Amino acid sequence: MIYNIPQNCMNKWTTIRLDLANQPPSTFSFLPVNAGYLKDRFLYGYIYTAEYKPTECITQQQQLIIGCQNKWVYMFPVLGGDFLFWPTKVEAHNPKLILGWLNITNNLNLLCEAVPNVAGEYDTTSGRVTLRQTGNVITGTFPQPGGTIEGTLRSSAGRLILEGRWYQTGHAGGRIQFNFNPDYTTGWSGFYGYSEATPSITWDGKRVG
Repeated sequence: MIYNIPQNCMNKWTTIRLDLANQPPSTFSFLPVNAGYLKDRFLYGYIYTAEYKPTECITQQQQLIIGCQNKWVYMFPVLGGDFLFWPTKVEAHNPKLILGWLNITNNLNLLCEAVPNVAGEYDTTSGRVTLRQTGNVITGTFPQPGGTIEGTLRSSAGRLILEGRWYQTGHAGGRIQFNFNPDYTTGWSGFYGYSEATPSITWDGKRVG
């Protein structure tokens, strides 16, 4: 459980690790803005809903709907697990940013290290890709009608991995896995697929800006 928030972790995107029994840890992004109620097991701040699986209180666009505000809602990180969140406000400028209370009674740990910055332009085997980053959440575009990418960064055995999905107008899309080079800055070796199976079609990228 989170017992304290170092000052250098406040008011910036950091990573919460959810330790799961008999499962690999799961992570999600959180921006703490008020730690005054930690003794009561509550932390106030922002979550970024692109990291979560849809539930009865999240639309397919992964935005919390009005009917789920101001009550406890189970959130399900894409990589597994769940935790309780009390949403109080949807940001008008970005409906995926939700302000509210995080219940810290679960096995949640704050990881205050900086998340590597992979935002930028990449020349890839599927054309020019632009990546944007909020915490460890990645969104992007590629040169197909409606071509978009959404995913979450995680670390594994010293490597930075982007796991998520690609979408395209008129196409069901599929999974992606980009394994970034060890320095995080030059590009990735990766794969995409057309189903929920492990992606296996090459999608490599080299950073150009």
